[in-house]
Amino acid sequence: LDTQGNITPLGRDMARLPVDPRIARIALAGKGTAVAQEVAVLAAALSVNDPHDTPATARAAAQQAHAQWRDKSSDFITLLNLWQQWRTQREALSQNQLRKWCEKNFVSYVRMEEWEGVHGQLVSALGLPLNKPTSTSLAENAAIIHKTLLAGLLDHIGSRIITASEYTGPRGRQFSIFPASALGKKAPPWVMCASLSHTSKLFARTCAAIEPAWLIEVGAHLVKRLAQHPTWNEQRLEVTATEQLTLLGMNLGKRICHYGSTHPVEARKL
Repeated sequence: LDTQGNITPLGRDMARLPVDPRIARIALAGKGTAVAQEVAVLAAALSVNDPHDTPATARAAAQQAHAQWRDKSSDFITLLNLWQQWRTQREALSQNQLRKWCEKNFVSYVRMEEWEGVHGQLVSALGLPLNKPTSTSLAENAAIIHKTLLAGLLDHIGSRIITASEYTGPRGRQFSIFPASALGKKAPPWVMCASLSHTSKLFARTCAAIEPAWLIEVGAHLVKRLAQHPTWNEQRLEVTATEQLTLLGMNLGKRICHYGSTHPVEARKL
């Protein structure tokens, strides 16, 4: 919405997509980028249930099978790796063989079909080619993919509490990474997640490690800046200050800024 509460062109485009508005925002952020295909796949994945099967009676075997496409720092890249495997097997196997492949690798055939169906609707609505494969160099595009995801998940972020394995998110909300996540034991300094669910406590599901600089870039319209302690900088021959950056109440760090660009009168006096 704009400042008057009217729907914007972006809002109208989001309303046309057959997914949740948060997911629609992600899909549109990817359109026109080098990772449009990957983002469309992930947007569809986030619209359906996780296709991984982990039965209690065969947990170790399921985890071993899932490890072949698991990414250590991002559950989103894990989903893309699974998608690539699925598409490869779909082209090579019959439907019956594909079902057996899913069963052997502890993947739900029904959920994969649902994922593929939503993906087809999305790429059609976005005007993307349906059968174009995702990039084979996901590692090179990982930063772009995650920054695009942040367009819709900007309030699903957290910074690690130093004395614990928990995270603090926007407005003081505390959560933990779900144990099944690849990041469950690593606990990176900053994470984003696709969803938050409350069971025994608040858990973040489908997580990825992120950089605070990405938040400043993607959430520039929401970042608050407070310039403190202005002083004459002899080396730079200008008045500089320490700029405190916050997003939704979260501290993103400090950096040196030119004080005169925002406070010209005070800078001139100094």
